[in-house]
Amino acid sequence: MKFLLTDFKVDNILDKGGFMVYYAHLRKIDDSCIKHQYLEEHLLNVAKMSSRFTKKFEAQNWGYTAGIWHDIGKYSDKFQKKLRRIENGESDIRVDHSTYGAKLIFEKEKKLGKIIAYCIAGHHAGLANATGTPSSLNERLHKDLKPLNFDKVPEEILSHPKLKTDFLSRWFINSPDRQRAFGYSFFIRMLFSSLVDADFLDTENFMSPEKSAKRFSYPSLEELRNIFQKKIKEFQKAKLLENEELNKIRNKIYQECIKSAQKKPGFFSLTVPTGGGKTLSSLAFAFEHAMKYHLDHIIYVIPYTSIIEQNADVFRKFLGENSVVEHHSNYVQKDLENDQEEIRLLATENWDAPIIVTTNVQFFESLFSNRTSRARKLHNISKSVVILDEAQMIPTDYLLPSLEALRELATHYSSTIVLCTATQPALNKHENFPGLENIREIVSEPRQLMIKLKRVREKYIGKIDQEELAKRLVLEKQVLCVVNSRREALELYKSIDKSIEKKKSDPQVNYHLSASMCPEHRSKILMEIKEDLKLGRVCRVVSTQLIEAGVDIDFPTVYRSLAGLDSIAQAAGRCNREGKLKYGNLFVFKPSKGIPPISDFRTRAEEAEAIIQMEKNDFLSLKPIHEFFKSFYWRKGKNLDKNDIIQDCLQGIKNLDFQFRDMAEKFKIIEDSQKVILIPYDKNADNLIKSLKFHLSRNTLRKLQRYTVQIPERVFEQLCSAGYIEALNNNFWSLNEIGMKEAYSEKTGLTLDTPDFYQAENTIL
Repeated sequence: MKFLLTDFKVDNILDKGGFMVYYAHLRKIDDSCIKHQYLEEHLLNVAKMSSRFTKKFEAQNWGYTAGIWHDIGKYSDKFQKKLRRIENGESDIRVDHSTYGAKLIFEKEKKLGKIIAYCIAGHHAGLANATGTPSSLNERLHKDLKPLNFDKVPEEILSHPKLKTDFLSRWFINSPDRQRAFGYSFFIRMLFSSLVDADFLDTENFMSPEKSAKRFSYPSLEELRNIFQKKIKEFQKAKLLENEELNKIRNKIYQECIKSAQKKPGFFSLTVPTGGGKTLSSLAFAFEHAMKYHLDHIIYVIPYTSIIEQNADVFRKFLGENSVVEHHSNYVQKDLENDQEEIRLLATENWDAPIIVTTNVQFFESLFSNRTSRARKLHNISKSVVILDEAQMIPTDYLLPSLEALRELATHYSSTIVLCTATQPALNKHENFPGLENIREIVSEPRQLMIKLKRVREKYIGKIDQEELAKRLVLEKQVLCVVNSRREALELYKSIDKSIEKKKSDPQVNYHLSASMCPEHRSKILMEIKEDLKLGRVCRVVSTQLIEAGVDIDFPTVYRSLAGLDSIAQAAGRCNREGKLKYGNLFVFKPSKGIPPISDFRTRAEEAEAIIQMEKNDFLSLKPIHEFFKSFYWRKGKNLDKNDIIQDCLQGIKNLDFQFRDMAEKFKIIEDSQKVILIPYDKNADNLIKSLKFHLSRNTLRKLQRYTVQIPERVFEQLCSAGYIEALNNNFWSLNEIGMKEAYSEKTGLTLDTPDFYQAENTIL
């Protein structure tokens, strides 16, 4: 949906009937000129825009009412005094203007009004808890406020349309209590998002018209689809010449995606083995489905930040350089040097661009956030195609609330959800698991497809110690070994080097990959690895599981430390990827030191081992993987909602007393405090870091993403104590010259030869 802010403009606001003129905002043009926005104009603009947003889910009257009363507290003399002080250059004063509208709607509509009261009361501070603190909603609804002079408020503002509730009754008429409770809390979030975004947009249009004018400048989904169709035909024609049999299979998958796109919105699964072209096929599905059902956005959700740029680059190749918005963890960037960069940044605020590429963390944490900045985008997830790439990576500690959120999006907010993976998790509803219903598979014969695309023979070799494993790897000419933590990767890499030194061989044919290396460093190493593989040179690689996440690389032999079957299948996707051999070899082993207690790695590995023991040498087919997920989810039980978020909703449904702030704190996928440090890895990074000392630049910070490493707080403290860290611009940290010499290795990245560092670095990637 594309619209202009001028659609909501109210012209010729006058002092009607002798009323005093009230203002919502003021903007200084220069020292002699100040521009004012009339309060009535702002309220009507926001009401109409919020109504437009909420119309997508049948709640336009709710959106209008929230908008028309969100700033009604600015009709107070105290708030107008605040604006006059700012106008005169005097010190600002704090005025609570948002409680007025919340109290007004609650007094008029009681329980139903409380839904809107959450949104109005929180449109600056965020969704509050219902109870428990002086800032809670219930406390604010009973706050003693100086009365507004309602005789000065225009009737158009005081009146509001009747709140229609028939759609809510229809939504939840036969729903279990769990779904009804969660559904009401989710509706409040969606209404809140619509109000907050409308308020931001109208305020921005007045305060920063130049910035506002840069919004809504993306091509339409239909235009992007036409570009994509042209590029994909050229791509498929070229690929067919490379591997005719494989690309016939890929083209069939593509055509089945086009066909299935005609089906009604809801839940879909796309079960395609690695190498089957699911990324482009899923995008084709999304385009056709969006066109058929008039959906507004395509949102591609990826599990790891480490590969989001890679996927976004693939999309840009087929859609154009400025067609895709990436949104993932990033620095706070304030200075802007490039119009297109600013346009992309604006789209990350509310996801109003047609195509968004984001991460699991950004997507799911936003769905449960109470903060205005993160919740603002939620209403634009409605009427979207949401593709969950590697759907098995939905965080299991938060699986049940995540599934409830997806259910709401698909059932009540006109979105289509695509679970896209080679290892489809058992998310269907079954006994003792309140999963999803009516998930439709896009490809017609996923089991046959798995057989046709099978390029690997898997074998479980049992327990093995590090020294023996290193000896086996040294005997291979080209081999990849994937382990479960940075510590294991580093230790095994050193063991291989020692084994080769005994044989007096060249150790440079060995490579290490982990997130201890900055992305630019990893990219350089990957290029060297690919060149070695292409030329048939000796090449041995030890990596954490980051290499499993969509990295296009092809080894004849892969070793994988015992993990979940989904992770093992991802490792298998790096083996004989291009089908040059009839079959590659995948060896799964159990480290003699055991599986590290990281997240739920050990639980996943134990379930996988039990299934491997039964299935022997065919444990990566669809049935064992399905059984793995069923057993794993059964074993996790209550821990699929480890912080009882759904129970919180159930407790609050009676009086609509939802603890939004608490739920947001509980839903934290990344709980450990992480520090981002800059690595002056090459001359380019060194120059960028030097420029950052004097000038905070968006362009510079974006380029520096390629030179970052995330580390736990304890490691950061160790580096600081050793004198290896330099502070930049009060907000950023970089390894200094001594730190690069002592703590950053060209072979292994950031390392400190201390036991404490190993303990803190016991992380997955």
